[in-house]
Amino acid sequence: MFRISLTCLTPFLLAGVLTGTAQSQTIFAEQDQLKQQVNELRRDVDELKNTVGALRRAVVKQGVASQKVPEEKTSPVRTTAPEPSKPMDDEAITKEVCLSVGHFFEQIEKALTMADGDQAEDVMKKAITRLNSVLDRYAQYGRVRHISDLAGGLAWDTYTAVEQRYGTTGNEDFIQAIQSYKAKYKTACKGN
Repeated sequence: MFRISLTCLTPFLLAGVLTGTAQSQTIFAEQDQLKQQVNELRRDVDELKNTVGALRRAVVKQGVASQKVPEEKTSPVRTTAPEPSKPMDDEAITKEVCLSVGHFFEQIEKALTMADGDQAEDVMKKAITRLNSVLDRYAQYGRVRHISDLAGGLAWDTYTAVEQRYGTTGNEDFIQAIQSYKAKYKTACKGN
């Protein structure tokens, strides 16, 4: 039988340990590189989500603009003198705007129960059109314009919440944003 001395095996053991150490360092370096690539991909996905969100908001706004019916032009000849426009008081404006925004939130709730994102999008387009038809009368008031801008964002959030209901990211963030604005509406329109 062969007897191998410990001194003969020592160089082989040392070479094996060094090879194993070098391989583990290579594995750790590869893991770090993969982590960096995953982080870069996450940033890219976030950028894409933001871009898609902006594009969808633009589509919703475009859809709302295309649904507006152009008004027929009136005859330039008037038989009576125009009545001076009566400035509306803030209370009357607030009451009408609150009623319209309340109906808008009802449509949001209706859309959120839908299973199909396209149906929810149609409901929201109609709701935006109806809301804007009321808000356009008060376009000179800054806070009313702000409501119109917020409504466009909420319509998009509603559509996305329906689309993402069963997605990997879920829709909880969108639902929370909608509920937050709904609570602000209820506070602002309390008693109207």
